[in-house]
Amino acid sequence: MREILDYLIVSLSEYYKLIEEKLQHFCNIFPGRVNQLTLENAKKICEIVPGISSPELLYSELQLLKNDIDSYTEMTELINKIKIIRHGYPNATRIYQFLLALPITVATNERCFSKLKLIKNKLRSTLMPDKMEWLIISSAERDLLENADLSSFAEEWSHLKNRRVKLV
Repeated sequence: MREILDYLIVSLSEYYKLIEEKLQHFCNIFPGRVNQLTLENAKKICEIVPGISSPELLYSELQLLKNDIDSYTEMTELINKIKIIRHGYPNATRIYQFLLALPITVATNERCFSKLKLIKNKLRSTLMPDKMEWLIISSAERDLLENADLSSFAEEWSHLKNRRVKLV
Protein backbone atom coordinates (compact mmCIF):
# COMPACT_ATOMS: atom_id res chain seq x y z
CA MET A 1 0.00 0.00 0.00
CA ARG A 2 2.80 2.38 0.82
CA GLU A 3 4.32 1.73 -2.59
CA ILE A 4 1.09 2.87 -4.24
CA LEU A 5 0.91 5.99 -2.10
CA ASP A 6 4.57 6.80 -2.73
CA TYR A 7 4.02 6.36 -6.46
CA LEU A 8 1.02 8.70 -6.38
CA ILE A 9 2.92 11.34 -4.39
CA VAL A 10 5.90 11.18 -6.76
CA SER A 11 3.54 11.40 -9.75
CA LEU A 12 1.86 14.46 -8.26
CA SER A 13 5.15 16.24 -7.59
CA GLU A 14 6.36 15.47 -11.14
CA TYR A 15 3.07 16.80 -12.49
CA TYR A 16 3.46 20.05 -10.53
CA LYS A 17 7.04 20.46 -11.77
CA LEU A 18 5.87 19.96 -15.36
CA ILE A 19 3.05 22.48 -14.95
CA GLU A 20 5.38 25.02 -13.35
CA GLU A 21 7.93 24.54 -16.13
CA LYS A 22 5.35 24.99 -18.87
CA LEU A 23 3.51 27.93 -17.29
CA GLN A 24 6.49 30.00 -16.13
CA HIS A 25 6.45 31.92 -19.42
CA PHE A 26 2.91 33.13 -18.75
CA CYS A 27 3.94 35.14 -15.68
CA ASN A 28 5.18 37.97 -17.92
CA ILE A 29 1.75 38.77 -19.35
CA PHE A 30 0.24 39.85 -16.04
CA PRO A 31 -0.10 43.48 -14.94
CA GLY A 32 3.16 44.84 -13.58
CA ARG A 33 5.29 42.28 -15.40
CA VAL A 34 4.39 42.79 -19.04
CA ASN A 35 7.50 44.97 -19.53
CA GLN A 36 9.62 41.85 -18.92
CA LEU A 37 7.98 39.91 -21.76
CA THR A 38 10.45 38.69 -24.36
CA LEU A 39 10.07 37.19 -27.79
CA GLU A 40 11.34 33.91 -26.32
CA ASN A 41 8.43 33.95 -23.83
CA ALA A 42 6.04 34.53 -26.74
CA LYS A 43 7.52 31.57 -28.61
CA LYS A 44 7.10 29.27 -25.60
CA ILE A 45 3.53 30.49 -25.09
CA CYS A 46 2.75 29.78 -28.76
CA GLU A 47 4.00 26.21 -28.33
CA ILE A 48 1.55 25.66 -25.48
CA VAL A 49 -1.57 27.55 -26.56
CA PRO A 50 -3.29 26.11 -29.64
CA GLY A 51 -4.36 28.38 -32.46
CA ILE A 52 -1.60 30.98 -32.31
CA SER A 53 0.50 30.77 -35.42
CA SER A 54 3.02 33.58 -35.03
CA PRO A 55 4.98 34.36 -31.86
CA GLU A 56 6.06 37.66 -33.39
CA LEU A 57 2.44 38.70 -33.87
CA LEU A 58 1.59 37.73 -30.30
CA TYR A 59 4.60 39.64 -29.01
CA SER A 60 3.65 42.75 -30.99
CA GLU A 61 0.03 42.59 -29.78
CA LEU A 62 1.15 42.37 -26.17
CA GLN A 63 3.62 45.23 -26.72
CA LEU A 64 0.79 47.38 -28.09
CA LEU A 65 -1.35 46.46 -25.07
CA LYS A 66 1.52 46.94 -22.60
CA ASN A 67 0.33 50.30 -21.27
CA ASP A 68 -3.26 49.09 -20.93
CA ILE A 69 -2.18 45.89 -19.17
CA ASP A 70 0.03 47.80 -16.72
CA SER A 71 -2.74 50.27 -15.92
CA TYR A 72 -4.82 47.54 -14.23
CA THR A 73 -4.16 46.09 -10.82
CA GLU A 74 -6.82 43.38 -10.88
CA MET A 75 -6.96 40.56 -13.40
CA THR A 76 -10.75 40.89 -13.66
CA GLU A 77 -10.41 44.47 -14.88
CA LEU A 78 -7.89 43.36 -17.48
CA ILE A 79 -10.15 40.55 -18.68
CA ASN A 80 -13.04 42.99 -19.06
CA LYS A 81 -10.80 45.24 -21.17
CA ILE A 82 -9.69 42.28 -23.29
CA LYS A 83 -13.35 41.35 -23.88
CA ILE A 84 -13.98 44.83 -25.27
CA ILE A 85 -11.00 44.90 -27.63
CA ARG A 86 -10.90 41.19 -28.47
CA HIS A 87 -11.36 41.58 -32.24
CA GLY A 88 -8.38 43.88 -32.56
CA TYR A 89 -6.07 41.60 -30.57
CA PRO A 90 -7.14 38.00 -31.24
CA ASN A 91 -3.91 36.34 -30.07
CA ALA A 92 -3.80 38.22 -26.78
CA THR A 93 -7.46 37.36 -26.25
CA ARG A 94 -6.74 33.69 -26.85
CA ILE A 95 -3.88 33.74 -24.32
CA TYR A 96 -6.03 35.22 -21.57
CA GLN A 97 -8.90 32.83 -22.35
CA PHE A 98 -6.44 29.96 -22.05
CA LEU A 99 -5.27 31.24 -18.67
CA LEU A 100 -8.84 31.54 -17.42
CA ALA A 101 -9.53 27.91 -18.34
CA LEU A 102 -6.48 26.50 -16.52
CA PRO A 103 -7.75 26.36 -12.92
CA ILE A 104 -10.62 24.10 -13.93
CA THR A 105 -8.33 21.37 -15.19
CA VAL A 106 -5.87 21.63 -12.31
CA ALA A 107 -8.62 21.63 -9.68
CA THR A 108 -9.76 18.14 -10.67
CA ASN A 109 -6.31 16.70 -10.09
CA GLU A 110 -5.89 18.54 -6.79
CA ARG A 111 -9.27 17.30 -5.62
CA CYS A 112 -8.28 13.71 -6.35
CA PHE A 113 -5.06 13.99 -4.37
CA SER A 114 -6.73 15.76 -1.47
CA LYS A 115 -9.15 12.82 -1.24
CA LEU A 116 -6.18 10.50 -1.30
CA LYS A 117 -4.62 12.41 1.58
CA LEU A 118 -7.89 12.30 3.54
CA ILE A 119 -8.24 8.57 3.03
CA LYS A 120 -4.59 7.97 3.86
CA ASN A 121 -4.64 9.93 7.12
CA LYS A 122 -8.06 9.21 8.61
CA LEU A 123 -8.64 5.63 7.60
CA ARG A 124 -5.15 4.16 7.56
CA SER A 125 -5.33 2.63 11.01
CA THR A 126 -8.75 1.04 10.60
CA LEU A 127 -8.57 -0.47 7.11
CA MET A 128 -6.73 -3.43 5.72
CA PRO A 129 -4.41 -2.57 2.80
CA ASP A 130 -6.58 -4.22 0.14
CA LYS A 131 -9.70 -2.37 1.32
CA MET A 132 -7.81 0.92 1.38
CA GLU A 133 -6.56 0.31 -2.15
CA TRP A 134 -10.11 -0.25 -3.42
CA LEU A 135 -11.34 2.81 -1.55
CA ILE A 136 -8.65 4.99 -3.13
CA ILE A 137 -9.44 3.65 -6.59
CA SER A 138 -13.17 4.18 -6.14
CA SER A 139 -12.59 7.69 -4.82
CA ALA A 140 -10.29 8.62 -7.70
CA GLU A 141 -12.61 7.11 -10.31
CA ARG A 142 -15.79 8.58 -8.86
CA ASP A 143 -17.14 9.55 -12.29
CA LEU A 144 -17.22 5.87 -13.31
CA LEU A 145 -19.01 4.89 -10.12
CA GLU A 146 -21.67 7.54 -10.60
CA ASN A 147 -22.76 5.79 -13.81
CA ALA A 148 -22.68 2.29 -12.29
CA ASP A 149 -25.83 0.51 -11.13
CA LEU A 150 -25.03 -0.09 -7.47
CA SER A 151 -28.22 -2.03 -6.77
CA SER A 152 -27.19 -4.78 -9.20
CA PHE A 153 -23.76 -4.91 -7.54
CA ALA A 154 -25.38 -5.20 -4.12
CA GLU A 155 -27.69 -7.97 -5.31
CA GLU A 156 -24.79 -9.91 -6.86
CA TRP A 157 -22.76 -9.49 -3.68
CA SER A 158 -25.65 -10.71 -1.55
CA HIS A 159 -25.82 -13.91 -3.60
CA LEU A 160 -22.08 -14.44 -3.13
CA LYS A 161 -22.20 -13.80 0.61
CA ASN A 162 -25.46 -15.51 1.45
CA ARG A 163 -24.93 -16.51 5.07
CA ARG A 164 -28.52 -16.74 6.16
CA VAL A 165 -29.90 -20.15 6.87
CA LYS A 166 -33.13 -20.74 5.02
CA LEU A 167 -35.88 -22.21 7.15
CA VAL A 168 -38.40 -24.41 5.55
